[in-house]
Amino acid sequence: ERPFRSRRQTSRNTIFAFSLTGTAAFLLLGLAGYFNNGFEGRVSQEIRALLNAKDGKNPQRTNCLSSEKRFIKPEASCTFGDNRNVIAAVTGDSTGHALIDQLGEKLKAKNSGVSEMTYSGCPSTLGVYRFDLKDDHRCAEYNANVFHYLRDSSTHQYVILASRWTLYLEQDRYDNTEGGAEEGGPVFLDVVDRDIKIENPNPIRRKRVQAQYIKTVKEYVNANKKVILLYPIPEAGWDVPRYLARLRMGNPGNTEDLTTSHQAFIARNKATYDVLDSIGEHANLVRIKPETILCNSFVKGRCVAQLNGVPLYSDDNHLSSAGARLIVEEIIRHFDNN
Repeated sequence: ERPFRSRRQTSRNTIFAFSLTGTAAFLLLGLAGYFNNGFEGRVSQEIRALLNAKDGKNPQRTNCLSSEKRFIKPEASCTFGDNRNVIAAVTGDSTGHALIDQLGEKLKAKNSGVSEMTYSGCPSTLGVYRFDLKDDHRCAEYNANVFHYLRDSSTHQYVILASRWTLYLEQDRYDNTEGGAEEGGPVFLDVVDRDIKIENPNPIRRKRVQAQYIKTVKEYVNANKKVILLYPIPEAGWDVPRYLARLRMGNPGNTEDLTTSHQAFIARNKATYDVLDSIGEHANLVRIKPETILCNSFVKGRCVAQLNGVPLYSDDNHLSSAGARLIVEEIIRHFDNN
């Protein structure tokens, strides 16, 4: 520090020259990183593939997933697969959005297509709203529009209801109690009664939300749609691609499965299962439980978040393409031969 304070030892021109050289060096390093894709060679191809899984969500997210900033009317919704023969719709929040690519691919092979009618942070439930969000989050309006459109549609024979039912019911984000906790605050969902948004005490709120879950499924069934009701997808808690990348960087030979407790899943989702189970049986209602695919199957007593180093999630709760493929394989079995 002292030489720079002394004008006798260091001139102003010398200090300026050093500063200019240092700035130029950092600038050149930044440009080199930019033009070399962040120096991709500094990490292995395996690590890059894991980190790229975070980008594995639907590339049309901003175009096809409704939100506060983009309210997409049902008739303008995106179509995946063969748009000349659209037979199904996925409605719900970003849980359904994460399935749409793989479902579109499967239906395309059957010369059929599917519409995406999803809204971020909004379950496929009639008459509910998010009272933790502003009025421009138009959940109740969106779900009403979708229901009326699908009810009157002669082409959409199948309706797939996919949402984070448990999150909206329990409010708290997921903590797997093993070091993985989802970021973000609580979620508050309540009912709209005669166009008035109600904010009930939690015990009453829970009962009313549960009643709306039941009502929505029955409304679609009574509209003569074949309803495919997707039960809760196990939450991971960890940002799975990043977690796996850190594991591989710390121990490249590590092949240990990244898993969560099946018992923890059962405990968190008990109330949701109880309410969805209470709807009863109907010829037009199909239940799909991702738990039976991901939990106590590949690893006893555990729910898997990756298989053979491939992430089944693109973050801490949304399925990646690989994860969605496992669920879609089960969904597609319930489509008639179209």
